[in-house]
Amino acid sequence: MTLDTLKYSIQTGREIEFSYRGTEYSITYSFEGDKQTIHLCQFYQTSVAFDSIEQLIASAKIGGEYLQDILGNIEDVTVY
Repeated sequence: MTLDTLKYSIQTGREIEFSYRGTEYSITYSFEGDKQTIHLCQFYQTSVAFDSIEQLIASAKIGGEYLQDILGNIEDVTVY
């Protein structure tokens, strides 16, 4: 997955599931009124919430690595 594909998928309200180093993750959403929150979560674990796409891209980490740096290495990507 490229950074542009990730951004587009999030901007268009898609949910994303993927694997990295044998562990499954998801990027999902919640809404409270007009506010959308983006969640990054290892399956069956507590999610980390981000207020914007920019915040997700700038600060989301998986296993100590920034999400934007590992996008080329994620596997089994499904976009809903």
